[in-house]
Formats: sequence, C-alpha cells, structure tokens
Amino acid sequence: EIDHVTHALDIPTPTRQKMVKSLQKVLPKELSRIFFGGPTGSDAVEQALKLAKYNTGRYGIIAFEGAYHGMTGSSLPLTADSSHRDGLGPMTPGIQFIPYPYSYRNPFGCPDENLHIQAAENLDRVLSDSHSGYSKPAAVILESVQGEAGTIIPEPIFLQKVREICDKHDVLMICDEIQAGIGRTGKMFAFEHAGIVPDIITMSKALGGLGFPISAIAYKEKLNTWPTGKTIGTFRGNMIAFAAGSAALEWMAEHGVVEHAAELGQKCMVKLKELEAGSAIVGESRGIGLMMALEMVKDKQTREPAPKIAKSIRKYAHQRGVMIEVGGHHGNVARLLPPLIITEELAMKGIEIIAGVIKDLESGELKSP
Repeated sequence: EIDHVTHALDIPTPTRQKMVKSLQKVLPKELSRIFFGGPTGSDAVEQALKLAKYNTGRYGIIAFEGAYHGMTGSSLPLTADSSHRDGLGPMTPGIQFIPYPYSYRNPFGCPDENLHIQAAENLDRVLSDSHSGYSKPAAVILESVQGEAGTIIPEPIFLQKVREICDKHDVLMICDEIQAGIGRTGKMFAFEHAGIVPDIITMSKALGGLGFPISAIAYKEKLNTWPTGKTIGTFRGNMIAFAAGSAALEWMAEHGVVEHAAELGQKCMVKLKELEAGSAIVGESRGIGLMMALEMVKDKQTREPAPKIAKSIRKYAHQRGVMIEVGGHHGNVARLLPPLIITEELAMKGIEIIAGVIKDLESGELKSP
C-alpha cells in the first residue's frame, strides 16, 4: 500500500472499503455505522462525545473512578487520575464520576457478592434523584474492562444493568474498547462478555494491526444524524493503517487468535492464582483473556498497597527478559499484557520469571526501595 495512495481523507478507496468490511464482520450488526477519526484513541473518545452530545442536545457525561479515556481536551477530564490534570486549571465542564465495581477494594463497603449490582444501582440512583447533584447527561462512558486502573474486571451483571439503566433514562452508553478490545480479553470486544450492545464504542491501539495509527467509533444507525462536514480531520484517511488493520483482523479470524487468547488466558490464571496463594505480597491475581494483573500489597490482611514492590517487579523482570506495566489506583499493580499470538511455552516462561522475581523480593535476595 505504501507504494500507492497513502492518504485520502474520506475518499472511499478500495483499501478503506476493505477495512470497513473487515470491521463489519466482527462488530455486532447493531453497530452498523463506522467513523474513522484522528490517529489516537483520544480522538475516538472525542468523536464519541461529540456524537452523543449532538444527538441528545445535552453536554454532561458520567464516567467512572479509575477511568482512563485519553489525554486531549475532552478525553482528559474523563481520565480519573488527577496527576494527569494537575496544574491545567478548569477543564471541560459537565463531567462527573461515580465508583466502578473494584472488587479487591470495594468502594461501597457492601458484601462483595452485591458489589456489581450496587455499582450499577448507584448509577440509577444519581440519575433518578433530582437532588443527587447529577443532571441528565448525554452519555455514560466506561471501559468494559478498566486498564490503567489496574485491570479491573466487572462481572457481566454490571454491564447488563448499566445497559438497562441507560435505556431507562434515555442516556447513551459508550464503551471504550481502545485497550480491552480487538481480542485482548478473549472476545473480540470486552462488552461481549456481558451479551450487551452499547450505543457507541471506541477503538484504536490494536486496530492498526502492526501498530499503525488509527482510531474509529462504531455506533447505531439511529445516531447517524451528523450533517456532511460536521466533524472533520486531516489524518483520518491513512491507507497504510487501513491496509494493516484489515489484514490483521482477517488474519486473527483465520488463525483463531481471539480463541487462543481466551484459552491461554485461562491457563495463565491457574499459574497466577498459584502464585497468589504462595506469596505474602501478591494480594490478588486477576485476569480475563490475556489482560492480567497482580495487585501487590505490603500485607494481605490490611491490603496496604505496595507501589515500590510493583515497580521493583517491573525493573527486575525486565532485566530477566520480561516486560510488564505498572498501574492501578495506587501504582501497585503489575500488569501483564502479552502479545495475543504468544505461545503457551513463552507465556508460562514469562510467568515463571515474574514468580522468580517475586520470590527473590520476598526472600531479600533482590532489594525493593
């Protein structure tokens, strides 16, 4: 493709049409409209917000604690980590947060088995109560699985209830699939674990196949009300990204990559749960597909976060050949996000190396600040 047309804005080239057809094969039929934005996930979030506001005539947005939705003008105020916003002054008005169902650190104090329903019912409460301080928003936006918050995985009932509540109050539901989508969780899209269909979804990251810059939203036909030229952008016609994205989606289907992620993720979690059981500093191991995490603590009883230990695991694991991320509300979560095509042998070797690092940290052979 690089030897042909590389950039064509909105012109429906054969390469662009092929990308659309590849996406349509994996999207729920209800999400019949696809719109390509700028090259980053933040651009997709911005487009989703604009679409929601334009269709509803409202400007408020409800997001969730722990959320990460981007770093641009309207996506940054939706990102819960205050360190990203400190020193920037007032941002986009009308954005309010409510708790996400974080099982290990239950924000409601209710019995854990009730947490996910409680979190959804809290959304219903703030939308129903005129004294809650929440005006009726244009949309509710959430990650189907929270990423930067530390791989927080909601039970299906939570997303199902949020879908019902949004319908009840005539509020649009936006699922941010930028990190959890395109096979990462063992489904093509993470919201599919709950058997629901949002009104709008955002996509980026893996959508570019080999890492080419691309973003998109998919949405229901009823929302296709934008007049021609209402939303534009220069870098939303990257033919190389379209070619790579289409090829990747077709290759994933042909080689069963999503199914592989689901099956291998289950095997990895068996090993990670064994690691949790045998360690005094692994508070919880959790995962869905190949989106996994270890929440590190100083003490399992108090669950006091141990961010320095998480950073030490990242450092020493890297020295031994394994790259991980660190995230979480307290910076104490070691996040494991291997390639979706990783072999079982390599995945198990990686977990073995991480387990070895944790063992050496506990014994004092390796030092943590």
